Amino acid sequence: MAATPAAATDNSSRTALITGASSGIGFELARLFARDGYRLVLAALPTDQIQEAEGRLRQEFPQVQIDFFAVDLSYREGAEYLKQLLRDRRIDVLVNDAGFGEHGKFVDTDLDKELAMINLNIAALVSLTKLAVQQMVPRGEGRILQVGSVAGFVPNPLLAVYGASKAFVNSFAEAIHNELDGTGVTMTLLCPPATETNFFAVANMEHTREVQEGRAKGGLRSAADVAKDGYEGLMAGTARVLSGPQAKMQPFLASILPDSVLASQTRKRMEDMPPAEDQGLKGSDPSKTGGPARKAAAPAPAKTKAPVEGTKAPALKKAGAAKK
Repeated sequence: MAATPAAATDNSSRTALITGASSGIGFELARLFARDGYRLVLAALPTDQIQEAEGRLRQEFPQVQIDFFAVDLSYREGAEYLKQLLRDRRIDVLVNDAGFGEHGKFVDTDLDKELAMINLNIAALVSLTKLAVQQMVPRGEGRILQVGSVAGFVPNPLLAVYGASKAFVNSFAEAIHNELDGTGVTMTLLCPPATETNFFAVANMEHTREVQEGRAKGGLRSAADVAKDGYEGLMAGTARVLSGPQAKMQPFLASILPDSVLASQTRKRMEDMPPAEDQGLKGSDPSKTGGPARKAAAPAPAKTKAPVEGTKAPALKKAGAAKK
């Protein structure tokens, strides 16, 4: 997707912090901020994917200062380490995009992976939001974008912990938006529907009806479209952005149907398609996932101590406005 012309406002002194910025929605949001001249501080899982993302951003926006930090925010220590790196930096915009899911029956899924998911989707988001608001409110200005999900409006059998984590994000964002009224700081909740990103591979749900039928029928939203909707809503100070018609339908259905019915409907979409039905359905073009066309690595199971050694590896470090 070609970048559109830069905005007239000079944002060269403003810094946007974006997590999960090496692919998907986070990467596309980074492109939009770079297009409009923001300095970027980008964070993502320490894999070689961030090197590819950084290379693409530097090539497309050579005039933009980019600091890319490789850090695993699914560990509590990872979030604290990132906050230490940022303690002397002014953050004008925070985008909490990092997150992952895990598909399967709760009785069978990996508890360590689910606890890591909770650390990333909830604890890291809250921690970085606290850092941002405590900077922004005394200044009387700032913007925060929380990437929630339409999954947060309904029960999600076979994606139970992820759905519950996004219900937290949705509720948290709406509440803090209200608290920030009159402070000059805005908080926007972005709720994407099923979107063509690396999420499905990491969550082990490539063969679900949601994904296969979505791809076959063109029903999956592109990362670029979701990012555009979120960016525009953020800049307008909108409380909630529902990206696309499917996303707009979900809160409405949640308001009129009982949870038992919603859970039953959601489970059907989350179940794997029988091989006979799956056969012949083609996957999507990897280039539509946003960012480098490769699978995202799932965070390692949570441990007692976070492996932040990859965070400062020379190849991932600042290079004239370095890496995530």
